[in-house]
Amino acid sequence: MNLGVRREAHPAPWTKNNRYNSFDLKNDAMVLQEPTSALIEAGYTTQAIINNMTNNGAKYETPQQAGMPAKLMRDYNLNFSPRVGFACLPFGGTRGTVIRAAYGRNIYPMPTRNYLKNVMQNNPLAASYSQSYTSSSQTVDGKSNQLIRLPQTVIMGTNSANVVNTETATAITPGTSIWSNP
Repeated sequence: MNLGVRREAHPAPWTKNNRYNSFDLKNDAMVLQEPTSALIEAGYTTQAIINNMTNNGAKYETPQQAGMPAKLMRDYNLNFSPRVGFACLPFGGTRGTVIRAAYGRNIYPMPTRNYLKNVMQNNPLAASYSQSYTSSSQTVDGKSNQLIRLPQTVIMGTNSANVVNTETATAITPGTSIWSNP
């Protein structure tokens, strides 16, 4: 019979300037390490993105407002797991059949690869803007299918620069994916 204990260390991931965010289920708000004004000042987001997301219902708060620790990611360096092993020679002797059994508890951190892979692409550090001529919320007259009813005014490569106005209060529509850097 062999008994043992294993210690595992799981250090927290790290990003420059600790730019992680989380979510507060109680207040239905995104938790940012710093206030949005500090993110804007550091160049990580823009006031237009904050305004657009707020207009779409997003709420932002600091870890203190959410009742969370100031450091959203922490190290787990003292994880202890039990180990039990058993081996027996059922027919005696030094060679032959050996029966082995073991139990061990391994601790693996929750899979956060997808979240950590794109840390700087989480709201509000990135936003996606689009211009749809079929959506009534983005056409010039508020009716859908503008390209069928009106002459086409934007020709790709000729006059397609600055078609999307990122500074308007309705530039990000609800349901827009937020995966490209501002």
